Amino acid sequence: MNFFSRVAELALDESVRLDPPPKAEIVPAILLALPPDLDQVCNHLFRVQSKSVSDRLYLSCWLRGFSESSMLRHFETLLGLFPFSKLAARGPVLRVYAIEMSEPPLLEREFDPAGPNATSIASVIAQAAREFVDVDCCLEVEAGWDLWQWKGDWKLAPAAVTILCFGPGFDNDSDHLRIEFGPDFRFLPIDGVEGSLRMSRSNLLSLLHLVGDIERALPVERRRIWSESGANFAELLAETVARLEVN
Repeated sequence: MNFFSRVAELALDESVRLDPPPKAEIVPAILLALPPDLDQVCNHLFRVQSKSVSDRLYLSCWLRGFSESSMLRHFETLLGLFPFSKLAARGPVLRVYAIEMSEPPLLEREFDPAGPNATSIASVIAQAAREFVDVDCCLEVEAGWDLWQWKGDWKLAPAAVTILCFGPGFDNDSDHLRIEFGPDFRFLPIDGVEGSLRMSRSNLLSLLHLVGDIERALPVERRRIWSESGANFAELLAETVARLEVN
């Protein structure tokens, strides 16, 4: 089974559709079909055969017309798109910070994991945050989504993510919306583990679907998938898959 046999169809611009290419051309075609700036994904110390430190993946979005008056509405839309875990023992946790993350949160509230669906929980969270929203605040939701994970066997299990919205006056790196996806190895095949190509492919497709949904639902002017250390995730993904397919 080829890890990328259908990913080429997931170009986030819906007008782009690629026919499955010959095997030798699959990896380059996939990288072209992924978000255009995925080749700028940074910071990967992780290597499948020589795993020292895993890196962390992020999505940053800059929105047209973003302001204090629109930030909560956009954040609610983002939360409504996010596939919250159905398996997590805990529900999402909302925190609201003022000025910078080193300050104690103005609000911290956990929500019932057995509560409403994603669209409804987005509304509940937005309502709880409303009175604290200001130009220099940050809205943070810690939550989980269900990904395939190897724990001696493949299991669909909650994987932690953090979803953030930064007010125009907050001390951050200038992006408006951000999702911290956690360790990159969730989206990379693991050498020597049966089913790894299929399961990591499924996780990667979940990420790409979410990015596509965000681009269609929000006025995204620019977005970037990146990580902490500086290595190129697209190249790492291509190298890993190519090596495993040869083996």
